[in-house]
Parts: sequence; C-alpha cells; structure tokens
Amino acid sequence: MLAETPLDQMSFSRMVCAQLVGLVAAFAAPGARILDFGGGGGELAQGLLRAGFKVGVYEPSEGRSGQIRAKEFALHKNWLGFFDAARLEQFDVVCAFEVLEHFLDDNLTSDMALMVRFCAPEGKVIGTVPLEEDLNADLCLCPECAGLFHKWQHQRSFNHESLTAMLRCAGLACCRAFAVNFSIRLGFAAGFGEFQLPDCYMNAPQTLHQCLAAERQKVIALERQTALLTETEQALGKHNLDTLKEHACAAKVLGYALRRLDRLRSFFRAREGTL
Repeated sequence: MLAETPLDQMSFSRMVCAQLVGLVAAFAAPGARILDFGGGGGELAQGLLRAGFKVGVYEPSEGRSGQIRAKEFALHKNWLGFFDAARLEQFDVVCAFEVLEHFLDDNLTSDMALMVRFCAPEGKVIGTVPLEEDLNADLCLCPECAGLFHKWQHQRSFNHESLTAMLRCAGLACCRAFAVNFSIRLGFAAGFGEFQLPDCYMNAPQTLHQCLAAERQKVIALERQTALLTETEQALGKHNLDTLKEHACAAKVLGYALRRLDRLRSFFRAREGTL
C-alpha cells in the first residue's frame, strides 16, 4: 500500500500544497465549502483548512482515509468529515488534483458522475492532470508476471481537447483548461454554467510546446540579467550559492548521523532489556 511506503513522501499534494491552495483560492470565495475528491493522505485538506475554507474529503482507500483520521486537523472546526455515494452533499468547489488520469476505464463513467454530483449548481470542479504525458516513458515490467504497468498507475494522457471533452461528457457544460507550472500540469475549471477565468490564468499556455517555450523565455531573461552583473557581483553570487550547497550537504550528513545515533540507542536499549 502506497500509504505505508516512502513513495508517500512524493505525493503531488504534499510537494506543491501551497500552489494548489492558491489555485483553489483563485476560484473559491473565502470560507467556501470545498471537497477534496481523492484526498490521499490529507495534505491538501490540511492546507485548505489553514486557508480558512470548510473542507470535506472523498477518499475510497481505507489506508489513506486512516491517515487523515490520525491527523490533528480532523478536530478542526471547519472539518466537514468524509463523504461518499451514501453520504452525498454538494460543495462550492470540488477539487480533483491528479485524479482523472487514475480512473480505470471500466469505472470512468461512474467515477466522473460521482465527482460531478458533489458539485453545487453554481459550483466548479477544478483540478490538474499531467500535460501531454508520455505514458510509455514510465512503464515498468513486473518480474513475476512479465506484465507492463505504469509506475503511478496512470490510465490515460491528456491534452487540452481530450480533457475538456471528458469533462463535458460528464455534464459540465463550461470547461476551461490552462497550463500551470507544477512540473508542467494542465489545470482545469469546469461548471454547469458560463464563467470567466481569473486574470492570472487568462493567457496561460495550453500545450506542452507552449509551456516549454515560456520556460525557455524565463531562462533567457535570467541569462540576460546575469550578463548585466559585474564580475564581482557574479563571483559573490556564485560564492553564496556554493555556501548554500555546502550547508545543505552538511545538514544532510548531520541528519544521517542523528538517525544512525537514534538507531544505535534503540539497539542498546533493546539489548539492555534482554540481559
């Protein structure tokens, strides 16, 4: 189970929680009711609670929902609890971050329908999916059955057209897709009626090529700024960067030493208990 492995530290909402909360805040009024559809270990729910939203979670995995129940924020005054098909309420915003690519083909229609049923008539479904992902690049070979599988169990790849078509098929008439640079994701917002994107997303790129071109322009701009610095300023900047790297390396070594010390202490305590 993912929740019991180091891979859990690589969960999307854990790594970019602040950016996701900012994306939600661009579409949700202060204090809005938010459902995290596919809540994982609760990292996004916790971030949304801190931002002042009322938050509930739909999470079908017992292991994942158990992680959330064990966290202190489950006692938060704005925590609305867990929801599913048997306990179905409507929300101002339904979040589906890195979820749609995981739906199995056999369950795609029912999973999309359930997600949309949580959305209030004036509400929105917002989320992200990998942008134009090459599924073959992340295939793994099972050593036992020789079967091929995607390392994150992604079932489909999305571009602007396929994403909006899938959302419309689920009954969301108005769909807006835009690229967000959380390691190149295709963000989306969809609702039952017309709405305008916030200004910050109005001119966002929509294809992987456009995203990469925009990032390249940022690199060129930084290179130009660096070229304007004097040799002394460049040398000072490099020295500061090298110092930061040395500090980071020292911190890593110290962390390893402290963990090893803890293990040795535990070992000797166990030995003392058996003597």
